[in-house]
Amino acid sequence: MMHSHITLEVSHLSKAYDSVRLLSDVSFCVHSGEMLSIVGQNSSFKTTLAKILCGLEPYDSGTVLIGGEPANLASPTGAHRLGVVVLGEIARLCEDLTIAENIFLFGKQSVSPEKINRSWNSKKAVAESARSFLTKYGFGWLDPCDTVETLGLAEKQILAFLCALTQNARVMIIDDAFSALNTEELDQIFRVLEQIKAEGMSILYLSSCAKVPELADSLLLIQEGKIVFTASGEALHRTDLTAVLCNDPPPRAYPKLPVKPGEEVFRCEHMSYRDLLTDISFGLHEGEILGIVGGAGVGKTTLARLLSGHLPKSGGTLYINKKPVRISSVHDAYQNGLRLILDDREFGIIQHLSLAENLIFPYYSSRKSVLSLISSRKYTETSYCLANRLDIDYFDIKQPPGLLSAGNQQKLVLSRGIVAGANIFILDEPTRGVDNIGRVQIYNMFNNLLREGKSIVILTSDLGEADGMCDRVLLLKDGTLSEISAKPATKKRNAV
Repeated sequence: MMHSHITLEVSHLSKAYDSVRLLSDVSFCVHSGEMLSIVGQNSSFKTTLAKILCGLEPYDSGTVLIGGEPANLASPTGAHRLGVVVLGEIARLCEDLTIAENIFLFGKQSVSPEKINRSWNSKKAVAESARSFLTKYGFGWLDPCDTVETLGLAEKQILAFLCALTQNARVMIIDDAFSALNTEELDQIFRVLEQIKAEGMSILYLSSCAKVPELADSLLLIQEGKIVFTASGEALHRTDLTAVLCNDPPPRAYPKLPVKPGEEVFRCEHMSYRDLLTDISFGLHEGEILGIVGGAGVGKTTLARLLSGHLPKSGGTLYINKKPVRISSVHDAYQNGLRLILDDREFGIIQHLSLAENLIFPYYSSRKSVLSLISSRKYTETSYCLANRLDIDYFDIKQPPGLLSAGNQQKLVLSRGIVAGANIFILDEPTRGVDNIGRVQIYNMFNNLLREGKSIVILTSDLGEADGMCDRVLLLKDGTLSEISAKPATKKRNAV
């Protein structure tokens, strides 16, 4: 395939953190109207590469050219001025604004400046413009008047992509940005990508999935910050990436620990929320993993927030160890040994603290200690111990948590409940955006919790995960729960 000119050229790019090499001699180029697929497992540092190209991280050596000219990537603003836009798994949006206002804010969509004020007429004009924009790209089912904070992760990822389309970019970097989307939504995204690619957009598609998009023109495989494999042309889609990525035999996909569930430790009775959830009832036993399955927009995250005190309930009763409890706040949930882990990893990580500080904060908070009074030696010993216990792969215990891979960030989020002594875990899409090896490591963390007598509720859209890791599975549909018949393997596990 012939392309008109090189839009982005990276030559001999290297990056280190202290003495640890993150990227080593990375070189590639992307032409106008081309998609380059960059594949790497968690801890391959492909996200570090994305952060460098959008001005979020400095690099140590090498050159970056955009449009044939040296690129000033000292800041995100500088990268944006050069026409670089980046999409990550966490959508960067204004939560308290509407969908329409976000689209207008990012792209100044077709509403003249003199109309932009706080009057009803200008809001109506912005909403109408946004509605046309959403329909144009196949997402007319989104309501432009909905505020972003009410959206699920999938809807936020779609909106972030649509906002990126308004910015007249030359280079779009997509870093595992569509992890929450279902097949239909993802197909529509790729139809739009095909359109903007034909219009000359250069696209870097970074993924931990061993599957190259059909739109891709070339491929780079990155491991431990080095390019170890390339392909293009006819050879591109004949490449078996699974074989290239995995030198060792793959671990069992769902290593569920056979545990006989004990007494009931948690029960939800007749809980409702507005028009979204109606008469929700279920029980959870000691040592059990209960799966609640549903697609995007059915209310899984809302249910998780209700159970953990993040949202006010409209009726219903919660029981812990067969005694009614009042959980109307996050503090109430913590006091009763219940922890919520949302699908938004940034919700559970304090970004301005180091990995060590994130690890020990819940550990000492649960013991009513004052962090400032902990000796440096004790601080370091405890953080190392916790990181090893949780099997977190890091290169410096004092590194920023943002440099961890997606899988290791998820382990860090889970650690906040584990080290604080929670007994009941409510996990919303716990392995979303994590590669297969990282998933197995997280599932083994679940097994360790079961050995300690903990109980887990997994809310997921992944049927394989529910079938492979859960003792019972409930279906959330049309605002109600119904039990899915246990498969033979599940029945056998329950009988152990």
